[in-house]
Amino acid sequence: MKDLIAHYRKLKSLSAKVMHHGDFLSDVKDSTDTLLWMAPKRFDIVSNKESSPRLTSDGKRFTTYLPQLPPISESLDQERSRVPTWETRGGLLLSILMRSELSEQLLHPKKPVTAKFTYGKELRWHDVSVSEISSILSALGTVETVSYFLTPDCKGLIGVEVQSGGQSVWTQYAEIVENPDLPKSLGEVPKGGKTANRL
Repeated sequence: MKDLIAHYRKLKSLSAKVMHHGDFLSDVKDSTDTLLWMAPKRFDIVSNKESSPRLTSDGKRFTTYLPQLPPISESLDQERSRVPTWETRGGLLLSILMRSELSEQLLHPKKPVTAKFTYGKELRWHDVSVSEISSILSALGTVETVSYFLTPDCKGLIGVEVQSGGQSVWTQYAEIVENPDLPKSLGEVPKGGKTANRL
């Protein structure tokens, strides 16, 4: 996992499809986001569902686009929800790229959370060949199993599945392109578009 994270954090840009099925970070289900990301913290996330707003970042300001409303902007570092909205949509892959606290908590948890990593048994996941790394997270009597599905050579992230309380939810990545040519203006609010700053 350390090598995988180091690999992604050396990239200059990335594009991917993010497929949600009861994403463990949110209530987004059975939807697909198109993710474009550019180092260090620019991104554009667009859903195939009209009910899910477009999310962008110019590296400093996080902007949400809702129908018939001006774009809503706030400091990228001060989004107030417990887990940032962009993180629920981009999942662990975007968390790693953005060097967020969530990726650190999952992979290097602090007390009272403990994690035990083992090699998993799955060789195929959703009809894709994989290598599996499993993590058992324990805290205050609660136990969750997080499975990280990697490419067979362990150099790419294919998906994440969480099992908790008898339920299983997952996020899968597809069509990943590393270092694509993306515009330097990625994530900027279009000129002339007035924003409503969030207090």
